[in-house]
Amino acid sequence: MVAHPNEVVTLLLTNPDKVDVSTFGKAMVDSGLSKLAYTPSKKLALNEWPTLQEMINSKKRLVMFLDYHADTAKVPYILDEFAYCFETPFSQTDPNFAQCSVDRPPNASSAGRFSIINHVLDIAISKDVLIPDILAAEKTNSVASIMAQVGLCQKAHGTTPNFILLDYAERGEAIKAQNIMNHLV
Repeated sequence: MVAHPNEVVTLLLTNPDKVDVSTFGKAMVDSGLSKLAYTPSKKLALNEWPTLQEMINSKKRLVMFLDYHADTAKVPYILDEFAYCFETPFSQTDPNFAQCSVDRPPNASSAGRFSIINHVLDIAISKDVLIPDILAAEKTNSVASIMAQVGLCQKAHGTTPNFILLDYAERGEAIKAQNIMNHLV
C-alpha cells in the first residue's frame, strides 16, 4: 500500500476457526498495516463514512472487516462485518444467481448496510458436499453474469452492491465488471 498512496483497500477477513481478534491485530501491527487502518470513532451510519479522498488525505486507507469475533474494544480498526454489512447466500449452485436475499446476518434488513454479493458458483459432488465450480469460472465471472446479479440486487435493495465476492477472480471479466460498476468505462 505504501507504493500506491492513492488507493483505498477493503480487507474482508473470514474467521471460521474463531481466532481471537487480537491475533489478527498483532499481525496487522507486525506488518505495519495497522498504521494505515481506518478506525471510526463510533459505529457509523452509511452516510457518515468518509469519502475515498478523505481517507487518502488522512492516510487511513485500509478498511478491515472480520466476519466473526471482531471486538473493537480489543482491536478498534478491525470492524464487525455484520454490524456494517449484509451478505447474500453463498455456496450457490444456480448459475443464474436468481436471488439477492439477505443471508447474513440472520433476520437482518439490508437498510443502512453495505452490501456484499456472493457471486460464487459451486457444484454438488454429493448431497452435503459443495465445491467451487472452476470449470464454469470464466462464465460465472463474465460481465454479463456479474452485472445480471448486480441488477437484481439493485432492484431488491435499492442500491448498487458495494462488494462482489468471486472465486477464481483471475478468470473471466471481473476487472471489466468492476470498471463498469465504478463508472470507469
